[in-house]
Amino acid sequence: MKVVAIIFLGMSALACSSKPAEPAKAKSKPAAYSTDAVSQELQNGGVQLKASREQVQAFFRTHPSYHICQDADERHVAVLRKAPGQPLPDDQYVVVGYRTGKVASLDIGPPQLSSENVAGSCQ
Repeated sequence: MKVVAIIFLGMSALACSSKPAEPAKAKSKPAAYSTDAVSQELQNGGVQLKASREQVQAFFRTHPSYHICQDADERHVAVLRKAPGQPLPDDQYVVVGYRTGKVASLDIGPPQLSSENVAGSCQ
């Protein structure tokens, strides 16, 4: 009788402990984009000094996470945002300047560090 009671208690303990604990669902914010990570992604995609305008356009066509704000003969402005909507201080702006159809300047960073008013270009 004692053996049956011990086995029953052991099986009851296993049955109770075999339910998987449900993890607490935490609301996580999307990680902020770093200037270095964006710079590396652009370089790996061929967006660098002396690249052609077509190479730059091809990169942004294949990377939909970048929002194109302006695509003109003299410059290309894109923004990488954590979420659609209002500009945030940790958005990363990419300003590509062209001279004779080639990349002459490449500026990456948040709007407060940009030499141009890029946030106004990306509403």
